[in-house]
Order: sequence, then C-alpha cells, then structure tokens
Amino acid sequence: MQTISAAKRAPLLPDVSTFAEQGYPQIKGASFNGVLAPKGTPRPIIEKLNAAVRKALDEPEVRDAVAAIGSEVSGSSAAEFTAFLKSEDTTWSTVVKNANIRVSQ
Repeated sequence: MQTISAAKRAPLLPDVSTFAEQGYPQIKGASFNGVLAPKGTPRPIIEKLNAAVRKALDEPEVRDAVAAIGSEVSGSSAAEFTAFLKSEDTTWSTVVKNANIRVSQ
C-alpha cells in the first residue's frame, strides 16, 4: 500500500492515502521551499524580498508550474516562516534524538 506523510492527499496522487488516514496521525512530514537571507539583513530588505516573492507566487504561471510538479504555493510573512522553521527544527531534533540517529563517517 502506498502512503504519503503530508497532512492531506497530494493533488497528483489523489488515490494515495495519508498516514493519518491509515491510523497514524503522528506521522507527518512534507518538503518545503523558502527564501532565506543572511542573519542581520535589515528588516526593510526582508520585507521587500518577501513582498516580491509573494507577488511572484500569486502569478498564475508560477502557481501552474508549482502544481505541475505536485506542490502547492503557500506564501507567508517572514515572521511566519521563521516560526515554521523553528517548529520544524524542534520536531525533527526530537525525532533524531529519540531515535538515537547518528551521523556515520
């Protein structure tokens, strides 16, 4: 049986259920992309970059291209993305620690 770890079914795979649908709501994970700037970048620059990226994400051609590869467009503010990244760091750091995952060389 095929299953995906996203919160909802993928538009390109409508017949593939999620882990939550299979009775495992604790299994969640999805890929994401974002635009980052160096630490200390002035707030007005961050806001200008964020506005430009969000404007581009609103373009039908961009939305269509993103959908064509099975992804979704989801723009957010810089503060929202920062909070999301911190949440992901906490989640996956806990997974790595609890599973005793180590890097081998």
